[in-house]
Amino acid sequence: MFQEPFLWPLQNAMQDGWFDGLPYPLVDARPQGFLGRNFARHHAVVLRVSENPDDWSDDDILHVLSSVGFDLPGNLILGEAAYRQFLEHSAVRATSALTAQDIPVAYPARASSAMAQGDAGSSAAGEFPKFTAFRDMNGKLADVIVKFSGADNSAAVRRWSDLLICEHLALQVLEAELGIAAARSQIHQFAGRTFLEVVRFDRHGVSGRSPVCTLQNLNAALLGMSSSSWAKVSAQMHKEKLITAETARTIELLWWFGKLIGNSDMHEGNLAFRANMELTPAYDMLPMLFAPSPGGEVPVREFKPLLPLPAERESWQRAAAAAIVYWRRCAQDDRVSNEFRKICDMCANAVQSQVEQI
Repeated sequence: MFQEPFLWPLQNAMQDGWFDGLPYPLVDARPQGFLGRNFARHHAVVLRVSENPDDWSDDDILHVLSSVGFDLPGNLILGEAAYRQFLEHSAVRATSALTAQDIPVAYPARASSAMAQGDAGSSAAGEFPKFTAFRDMNGKLADVIVKFSGADNSAAVRRWSDLLICEHLALQVLEAELGIAAARSQIHQFAGRTFLEVVRFDRHGVSGRSPVCTLQNLNAALLGMSSSSWAKVSAQMHKEKLITAETARTIELLWWFGKLIGNSDMHEGNLAFRANMELTPAYDMLPMLFAPSPGGEVPVREFKPLLPLPAERESWQRAAAAAIVYWRRCAQDDRVSNEFRKICDMCANAVQSQVEQI
């Protein structure tokens, strides 16, 4: 039997092939978030599982993944049935990629479908409304995840549109100002909606796939640390010789940048690693502090830049300089609403004021 080595770090009984539950890279592959719930609703009756993937046991997860899990995050495909689906899917993809001329019609239609009945195309994680697509970008094929705003002109929809644009700008600033690799993205605006199109870094061409695992599941499997900042978990990972000092410093810098742009949603599922334990490109970096409430209101929130301890000062200063550039770019982007551009300008001034005092 052909076998390949396990690509991820193993500790204790894992080295002999024993895991307390699912092998931890598979935990990231389970359907999650907005698309995961749509995926579950689409397949629940046929596979005889709950429509809520949070209710699934490990056996349920393995049953679903081995039956219909041909497009999971990462590179893993379980079982013959799922692999045959992957082969059939790959055979037609090259001729079905959406071009720039297709998406003004295709994206609004897919957004409406995703909201009305669920898009069964993928199970990529995350709560923001989204769908997946396969794109021809000037001759280069790419899988993308597309987040989208609502289509009306309510205050909440305008704010979600602003945040999608600001996420796109954050990814650009991370690369340009801090040298941190970030997912490639584009903004499109069709049919009253704003679409943030993000290229998947676990997909390559027609059928190429690469392994990824989130900090959440690496921490749970290898460290068992209680919920903490990315910087603290990464420092422990470096101490355990799971990552290099350079990677730990990059994570600390990325964490400070997030804090200084009002990203209040930096949970451990929003930071991921490749199998060599290097960081994947950054993603889901946006000022969630200013997101609408679940009821649709857009409350006024105060932005207070977090200050560093003495040992954190160098990373904080670098991140703060980039955050000022970021807030200024958001304030000057005419795709952002006038109301939120004023907020961005105030945030830039708040960070600048703290820089001048330290």
